Amino acid sequence: MQNNPLKPIWVNKKKEPLTLEQAKKPYKIFVATPVHSEVSLHYTQALLEFQTFCHFKGIEVMFQLVKSSLVTQGRNLCVDFFMTSGFSHLLFIDSDIDFNAKDIETMINLDKDVISIPYPLKTMNWEKAFNDVKQGRAKNAKELSMATNLYPMKLHDENDIKIQPDGTIEVTHSPTGCMLIKRTVIEKMIETWPNMKIEQETIVNGKMQKKEFFYNFFDTEFDAENHTYLGEDFAFCKRWRSLGGKCHAYIKATISHIGEHQYVGRFDDELIRTS
Repeated sequence: MQNNPLKPIWVNKKKEPLTLEQAKKPYKIFVATPVHSEVSLHYTQALLEFQTFCHFKGIEVMFQLVKSSLVTQGRNLCVDFFMTSGFSHLLFIDSDIDFNAKDIETMINLDKDVISIPYPLKTMNWEKAFNDVKQGRAKNAKELSMATNLYPMKLHDENDIKIQPDGTIEVTHSPTGCMLIKRTVIEKMIETWPNMKIEQETIVNGKMQKKEFFYNFFDTEFDAENHTYLGEDFAFCKRWRSLGGKCHAYIKATISHIGEHQYVGRFDDELIRTS
């Protein structure tokens, strides 16, 4: 993630020799993106920075974009490509996410089974921001802009929030737009739910294929008892937690969720307000 979009990415950066420790990284990162049609410029720039970062750190990395009109199918296919690769970590990065490469390294070193970076929803809650101003929590323009954010997160215990010294917090549900998953998580799910394997063929690169690791672990879910709906990301977290696993979030990272915004106004109102 760059603060100055006009600054070139890693231009003329001197190649640093790899140390023996760097050359023997015990993990390999498989970056996967399910996409419907197009990706954000900011996402592309972040991936290029991450690729260069991994190169200089001696981290083996692979990228996979999966085109699908169904995000559930796309994510499940991403899992298949990941398992086939033999890599140790699956990193989901959605096509509208801008992130910092160093934060991904931090997530790896935190050594959690499932860990994500929470990002704001594509909306601005001005009522929340106005209340923060009235209550003195937003005292300047930067704090005001942050006060409009809403996060799609569910904590383990909202009445007892425990932020760990390493910047992590346990969550029950988290979006998958920037999520790191260990290979052992998928292996455990396959072992537990072999009946969730998708046997039907699907189109990959223009050909009908049957995939070896095509499981329906990322699927939406309706809770008939509570009458609530879970997206494929929340449902995945629920499945993992049902096996005794834990989900965490790294909350010290700054991240961007790229979306469209309409700048609505009438110049007459501005003249009246400033006169």
